[in-house]
Amino acid sequence: MLPSTRDEAIEFLMRSINYERCDPGVGTDASFKLHTMHWLAKRFGDPHRDYPVIHVAGTKGKGSTATMIAEMLSHAGIRTGLYTSPHLHRLEERLAIDGAMISETQLLEVVQDLARVVDSLQGEIDGGQFTGKMPTFFELVTMAALLFFSRRQVDAAVVEVGLGGRLDSTNVCHADVGVITSISKDHIQQLGHTLDAIAGEKAGIIKPGMRVVSGVLQSEAAEVIRQRAEEVDAELYILGRDFIIEPEKTVAANAVTSEGQASETGAAVTQDARYHFRWQIPPSESKKALTPVSDLKIALRGAHQMRNAGLAIAATQLCRELEFSVPARSIQAGIGTARLPGRIEFLRGAMPIVVDVAHNPAAILALVGSLEEERKACRRTVVICSISVDKDAREILSPLLSFADTLILTAFQDNPRAFSPRALYEIASEAMGQAGHEGMAQLKVLPDPDAVMAWFTSAADARDFALVTGSTFLVSELRHPLQQWNQRQLPALGQAATLPSS
Repeated sequence: MLPSTRDEAIEFLMRSINYERCDPGVGTDASFKLHTMHWLAKRFGDPHRDYPVIHVAGTKGKGSTATMIAEMLSHAGIRTGLYTSPHLHRLEERLAIDGAMISETQLLEVVQDLARVVDSLQGEIDGGQFTGKMPTFFELVTMAALLFFSRRQVDAAVVEVGLGGRLDSTNVCHADVGVITSISKDHIQQLGHTLDAIAGEKAGIIKPGMRVVSGVLQSEAAEVIRQRAEEVDAELYILGRDFIIEPEKTVAANAVTSEGQASETGAAVTQDARYHFRWQIPPSESKKALTPVSDLKIALRGAHQMRNAGLAIAATQLCRELEFSVPARSIQAGIGTARLPGRIEFLRGAMPIVVDVAHNPAAILALVGSLEEERKACRRTVVICSISVDKDAREILSPLLSFADTLILTAFQDNPRAFSPRALYEIASEAMGQAGHEGMAQLKVLPDPDAVMAWFTSAADARDFALVTGSTFLVSELRHPLQQWNQRQLPALGQAATLPSS
C-alpha cells in the first residue's frame, strides 16, 4: 500500500536499512555498492543528469561549505537545490531549493513514486532478474532529492556526500565541480584507519574532466587526491597554492597561520571581521571568471569557517563553464547569509548556550579553539557531551576536559548508537589520570537529555557558559528544549545573554 500521509512516507523510508541508526559493525565496505543506486536512477530516467552538480565531500566542513555554495548561487539568481545530511529535527531539512525545505506534500509525492519503484524492484529480486539489494534509507532519500530537484527544474544542485565518497549513494552523480574540504580520522571501520586510505575514499568523487577544489592539508592525503585527479584528467585547485582567503586588516595577526589561512584548531576571530579571497594562478582567457573578492563577512561562526568559505568561493567561481554568472555581490551576500543550525549556534535567552554537532577529534579541536573568548568571559564553562560508539571517545573528550570546568556525560536516546555515560566516565577518568588532574574538568554523569534539562533548571547560572556537543543526535534532542528553557529563564536569570553580532 502506498503511503498516503507525510508520516506514512517517513515510516516507509525508515523501514529500509538505515546505517545512521545501525550498530557500527553493520555497514562495511562490502555493504556499500552503487548497483542499486544506478538501478533506481535508471528507473527514474537519470534525473541527476538534468542539471549540473557541485559535489562536496570531506571529513568535516562539508555541510557548511555546501550551504555557502548554494547560498552564493541562489543570490546570483541561479535556482539551486541543496542536499545535505543528516537532519536535526525533520527529514525535510535535507532537501531544499533556494533555502526553502521540501514541503510535506512534495515529500509525499516523491516518496509515493519511490514506493512504486521499490515494489517493482522487489518483484525483480523475487524473480531473479536483479541480484543487488533492496535500497537503503540513504539511497531512497538521495534519490528523492535528485528526483525532486529535477521535477522542480533547478539550474544546479549542491550535493553533500553522506559517507566517504567512492561508494556513497550520491556518487551516482557525475558532478561538474567537486570539493574535498578536509581529511581526518572518522568512520574508520568503513573508510580505513590511515589518512591516505580515507583520502582514497573521498577522492572517489573525482571524475574525468571535473574541476576539483581541495582544502586537504596533510601531505599523504593530499598526494592521494593529486594522483586521482591526474589519473582521470581532472583540474585540481588547492587552497594555499592556487587560491587563498585571508583576513583583512580588522583581524588580529594571531588569528591566522603563517600561510595566511585560518588555523585548523581555530584562533579567535571576531564576528565582524572581513576577509579577502584571491587566486594565485596566472590569469588567462579561460580563467577570466576567477576573480578576487573583498569585504567578505562570514555568517557561520568559528575561525575554521574561513577555510570553508575559501573553498566554497573557489568552487562557485569554477562553475564558469556552466555559464553561471556569480558576481562579487552575490558571493558577498551568500557568504554573509549562509547559516546552518547546530554549527556554533548560540541559543538566545538568559545565558550563553552553544550547540554544535562536532563529532570527531578534529572538529572538536576547531570548536573549542573558536570558543576561547566565551570561555574566558564566563564564571564557569559547562560542556554537555554524548558520543556515538564508533567514534574515538578518548580523542574527543581530551580537549573538552581541558576546556570545561564541568563536563556532563550523557547519552542521546533516539538512536541506539550512544556510548553509555558510565563508559564515557571511565574513558574520561583514565585520560585525566594519565594527563594529571590539575586544570581539568569536574565530571558529572547524567543518564539522558531529560536529566540534563533537570540539571539546567536546578543548577545553571546566567554567568555560566554552556556547550552541547559530541553528536548530531545529542544536539537534535537538546536544541529545542534548551532554547525554550533559555527563553523562559529571562525573568529569573536577568538580562538576555550578550551574543556575538550576526
